[in-house]
Amino acid sequence: MLVTIIIPTYNAAAYVARALDSALAQTYAYTEIICVDNNSTDHTLELLTQYQSRFPDKIQVLQEFVQGAPAARNLGLAHAKGEWVQFLDADDELLPGKLIRQSNLIKHNTQLILGTPIIVLENSKYRLELWPDIWKGLGHVSHCGQTSANLYNSKVLRKIKGWDEKITNGQDTDLLLRLLQNEVKVIQDHRSACYYHTDAKDRITKKNPEQALISHIHISGRLSTYLKQNLVQYWNINATFFYMATYHHLRMLACLNPELAGELYLKYIPADFQLKPSEELRIPYWDCMGVNVLGLTRFARIRNKAKILIPDKLWTGIKKIINE
Repeated sequence: MLVTIIIPTYNAAAYVARALDSALAQTYAYTEIICVDNNSTDHTLELLTQYQSRFPDKIQVLQEFVQGAPAARNLGLAHAKGEWVQFLDADDELLPGKLIRQSNLIKHNTQLILGTPIIVLENSKYRLELWPDIWKGLGHVSHCGQTSANLYNSKVLRKIKGWDEKITNGQDTDLLLRLLQNEVKVIQDHRSACYYHTDAKDRITKKNPEQALISHIHISGRLSTYLKQNLVQYWNINATFFYMATYHHLRMLACLNPELAGELYLKYIPADFQLKPSEELRIPYWDCMGVNVLGLTRFARIRNKAKILIPDKLWTGIKKIINE
């Protein structure tokens, strides 16, 4: 069973060797590596060519001129010969044994393996655990696998036409949502699968955290609509969680743009829904009461002016979104 490792690169000269070395070090032998450079202006392409010359039977180097990781990944997918695909961001790295362990998890009907990343911050790191309920994990965005930690069946990727090249934020969550909407057979791998490094200087979400949050909110809205229409019994039991998960992102957006957050709140949260405290989502009682009484925009304006009232955990949450 061949696994194609696809590595999109853009100005990744400082760290792409780390990703390539981790791919080459995998003990699973049946792999091909496709590197897709995406208009780099540093010497990334030169480094990729050097690796290709050292491993000509293993590494293929392509160039994608349409800007964006989705286009680069789709070009790699178009050239992939593997039955399974491992996407690996150029600034991340696979942990030893990742592919052989996940390949052993595959059953005859498996189409997607969700993996567990280790998030590497400047001075610390932590495991981002998978949630047993896949829909809830997706609703919270961060607990339903991560691109470099997952393993994808190439047929189902092609069936849904790969990555959406029209969106610039939240592409990984969008991909997972479309896969789950196609009722793929999923296995969860709860052992650590990769290092997800947050120090890359070209992360889109670092440049525009507001847009990243907006994308998460729209995807949360799409998820709620799908569940409401297609999994009615499940939705009736869990609707409160998904509305609160949407509010989790709205709450962070309100720190940056109270007016827009208020508009999106009215779009995605029913008028008669009362926010409820959630330990699971770390949303406190005082926050819910403030929004229920004043509305999100008015409450956020007051809170933002009195910054002492904004809990450190909320700002930590914003930083996580920025780094993802």
